[in-house]
Amino acid sequence: MAVPSLEYIGKLLLKVLPWLIPSRWKRPAVTFGPTTRTQDVAWWHTEVFLRQRALSQTEEINNCRAEVRVGSLQVSAGTLRLMWSTVQGPQPQMALRLGEDPAKLPIIVRSEKTCQLSADAIRLPHFPLPAYTARFTDDNAIIHRTSFTDLPPGEHTITVRILSGRHVLAEKVYVINVPRVGEPNADFTVREAG
Repeated sequence: MAVPSLEYIGKLLLKVLPWLIPSRWKRPAVTFGPTTRTQDVAWWHTEVFLRQRALSQTEEINNCRAEVRVGSLQVSAGTLRLMWSTVQGPQPQMALRLGEDPAKLPIIVRSEKTCQLSADAIRLPHFPLPAYTARFTDDNAIIHRTSFTDLPPGEHTITVRILSGRHVLAEKVYVINVPRVGEPNADFTVREAG
């Protein structure tokens, strides 16, 4: 009986391996960047980008959407749909591509003064933000401008998830500290849990 050569075994493995590798390993990894805050009001955003995996066979993931789950007994919102910040204005879905600048996701905003805000002042009307209110900037706030979800003062845990189809591509848990009414935005913080 002849023993197969290493070259033959190598060629066979190259043909069979793609069938054995789970599809999630063939995609680039979705990674969260830092949370940042705008200067004019305390509007927290996070960055999302793709990172190459060793077995990645694609350079983009289409139809990515984002949601936030509130883990607070004081807020019964459940899951909120976030909007991507793009040059075309806020979008419910977008393609993430390797090598592109990180995509930005606005999460929550708070102002020390009553104001009107817009995620895209050219294309969208403004939504109201009462003074000292921490408001999620989901599709209800940005697009519909109704049925707002506000966080009361205190510490809250949220989970931001990136999805495509039925697949959860990435998730990150954050802790938000909402100051009491009358306290400055300097105490309005978002940090990674753990």
